[in-house]
Amino acid sequence: MAGHLYKLGELTGTIFFAKIDGDKEEELARQYEIDGFPNIYLEQ
Repeated sequence: MAGHLYKLGELTGTIFFAKIDGDKEEELARQYEIDGFPNIYLEQ
């Protein structure tokens, strides 16, 4: 879901916030190098 919102934000110039459960979405947490919770990830 977060990846979809990111792509949509790139197309529209809109900022999106997404919440994930890093324990359930381990692959996504590794992809963004999230090693603790709570965490805020910002990307330009």
